Amino acid sequence: MNIKICKFKFNAFFILFLLIFIIGCSKQENKKLAQNYYKMAIEEVQDTKNGKQYAYKKAIDYIDEALKIDQKTEYLAFKATLLFELGYDELGDSLFDIALQKAKDEKLKCEIFNNKACLLAQVGILNHDNDKIDYAFNIWQNLINNKDYLTPEVALFNQSKVYVFKNDYELAKNKLLKAIQLSPNYIDAHYYLALVYHNLSNIKAAKNEINTVLYLFPEHESAKRLMQILKNL
Repeated sequence: MNIKICKFKFNAFFILFLLIFIIGCSKQENKKLAQNYYKMAIEEVQDTKNGKQYAYKKAIDYIDEALKIDQKTEYLAFKATLLFELGYDELGDSLFDIALQKAKDEKLKCEIFNNKACLLAQVGILNHDNDKIDYAFNIWQNLINNKDYLTPEVALFNQSKVYVFKNDYELAKNKLLKAIQLSPNYIDAHYYLALVYHNLSNIKAAKNEINTVLYLFPEHESAKRLMQILKNL
């Protein structure tokens, strides 16, 4: 009798384990399918031969399919970015907020904040909306002081672009110098600093920055063109 009871318990446990395993496999397969839709969305964004609008809308279709399966934070943030790019600023902004609420990893949250700030600044600059620009600038300032944000030099670089938009080249220069201090091989910061020095009429310093860019990345075509301009000054 004891043997039968044990045998029954073993079979029940085995069936339960099998069911859990099958359900687990199903969930894993669903997540893989969602990830495939996400990859397809990224591929659409990279292929703009039929126009940017078409590519982004097609990408949203794929990301929506991914979100039906898995409400992953990265998928939400990516859709928010696409909505911003298509001009649906309010929808994009609200979706960024949902992604931020769902994000449990602080480092991921910082990256989402940076993406949100970039898009807010972009929209603000296009529409001369100082409120959006200032909001983005403050997000970057918070990121610079956030221990979980791994690339504060990027936030400093982005702030410099806001100052350039406001024609405050001296403050832009200071932000870029801080970015380079944190990341000496930051090519974009060196190149942008060359442009800023050019606007400040400091040709010697601009040439030095371009030389640094070309030392780090000899094939930088924009730097080559700028160097030719500087040589004629």
